Amino acid sequence: MKLKLKKIKPFEIKNADNEVFTLLVDHSEFQYFKIIIGREIVEKRFDNFLLQKDNQTSVNINYEHNNNLKCKIVIGNLNKLSNIPFANKKQL
Repeated sequence: MKLKLKKIKPFEIKNADNEVFTLLVDHSEFQYFKIIIGREIVEKRFDNFLLQKDNQTSVNINYEHNNNLKCKIVIGNLNKLSNIPFANKKQL
């Protein structure tokens, strides 16, 4: 079985002329998703900046896409089950 995961889209904004621009940041927290099914390893890295709705001045046009990815939803559900914010979890 081959799992296909959709790609995380960049933080993009549209200006008044409908031009699309990509915003980048140097340092951001991230979440790492890794699951093993049989002999297959699926890995995905989530930069928290790309998951934000806005950056106080601009709206991320890819917010809904990025936050509705199946592996992002799984991470969110696991965090709820463990009742510990992701940033506070220690490496095992």
